[in-house]
Amino acid sequence: MATESCRLPHELYRNVAEAFACVHGVDSTAERRIDSSLLTLACTSRVFQAEAERIIYSDLSFDNRTVNAPDINHVLHARASRYVVNLTIYGDIFINLPFERMEHLRSLTILPLKYRPSVNLFNSLHENLPVDVLQKFTVTPGAYSAALNVHHLAFLEGQSGLREICIMSLPPELPLVTSFLPNVDIAVLGLASPTEVCRFLSSRPIRSLSFKISRPNFSNIAFHGACLRVLDVTFASQLSHGLWLGFLQLRKKDCPGLRLLCIEGSVSSIPAEGEIESVHSLLNVLNGWRYLEACSIAIPRASWLNRWLILLSQPSLLPHVHSIILWGGRKVLERGYELRRDNGGRWSSYENVTLSEWRKIWQSKALDSSSSSPSDLQKFGTAGEITQVS
Repeated sequence: MATESCRLPHELYRNVAEAFACVHGVDSTAERRIDSSLLTLACTSRVFQAEAERIIYSDLSFDNRTVNAPDINHVLHARASRYVVNLTIYGDIFINLPFERMEHLRSLTILPLKYRPSVNLFNSLHENLPVDVLQKFTVTPGAYSAALNVHHLAFLEGQSGLREICIMSLPPELPLVTSFLPNVDIAVLGLASPTEVCRFLSSRPIRSLSFKISRPNFSNIAFHGACLRVLDVTFASQLSHGLWLGFLQLRKKDCPGLRLLCIEGSVSSIPAEGEIESVHSLLNVLNGWRYLEACSIAIPRASWLNRWLILLSQPSLLPHVHSIILWGGRKVLERGYELRRDNGGRWSSYENVTLSEWRKIWQSKALDSSSSSPSDLQKFGTAGEITQVS
C-alpha cells in the first residue's frame, strides 16, 4: 500500500531557514549575518528556496560593478524583488532593477558618489518605485553627494510616508514645497542655510534635526522648533564661540521641549585663555532647557578634558540632565568620556564610550514617551572601573 508523503508545516520551513540567519550580539547593535549553509539549504526544495531568498534578499547591498551582479539582478527580476526591505545601491551608475515590484522596500541608501549622479537611475526610481513604500532615505557622504538636485530627488514626491531622511545638501527649492515629505520625523540635512532649515521645519512635524551651519543668524526668521526633541548642530570653523552661543540662546525659546542636544564647534572658536569662561557660558545656556536629559559636546582641545569634566559635573548644575558625553572634536570621532548621573544625583565618569551608540540610545529615549531602563544605559559603558566625580 502506498504511503502518503509527509509534508512539514510551512512555519517549520521558515523557522529552519531563520536559524541560519545568525545574530551576533545581544542588544540593539546586534549584527545579522547569513550563514553560507543557507545557500545550500535553498537548493534542497522550492519551499526552502523561497524561505532562504526571503532572508537573503531582505537586506540587499547591490553593486553593479561586481561579477555576480547580473545573476543577482536576474533573480530579482524573476522572483526575489518582493523580498527586498533594505536596499543599498550606487547612485552614479544605472541599474536596471525591478523597482516596480519592490512593494516591501522600506529603506533606500545611496552609496558615496564617485561620479555625477545617474539621471537614468533616478528617473527609473521616479517612474517605477511604488508609491508610499519608503520610510527612510539616506545619501552617504561622497565627492558628488551635493550634486543631487531637485530632479534627482523627484521620486521622493511619491513617498509621503517617509519618516527619516539623511541628505548632505538640501536643494533650495524643496523646503518650499509643503507636499514634499510632509511626515518627516528625523532629518539630517548636512550643510544648510538658516532659510532652508526654517522653511523645512515650518510645515513638517520634525522631532529630530541635524545640520551644519556657517551663518547662525536666525534672529529674523521663525524657527518652528516646538516639536523638536533632538537637535544636533555642527558650527562651521569661521564661527566664533560667541556666535554659536547666541544661536543656542535663541533656541531655548523656540525649542522648549528639547531632550537631547549635540554640539560641535570649532577648535579655534574658543581661545585658550577663555576656556573656563566658555564652560560657564555654555552651562548658563544649557540650564535654560527644562526637559534636557542628555548632551554631547565636542571639546575644542583634548588637553581640556579633565577640567571640563570637573566643571560640568557639579551636582547643583544641570539638575535635569542625566548624561553628558565629551569627545575630542573632529580628530576623535568614535569614542568619548561620559558623565552619568546616578539616582542619588552624583556623577560618575565612564571612559571609551562609543559615541554613535550613546547617541542612538539617547535619541531613541528622547523620541519615545517611555523611559530607557538602567540596563539600556549600561550597554555602552566601559567594562572597567568607573570613577566617582565630586
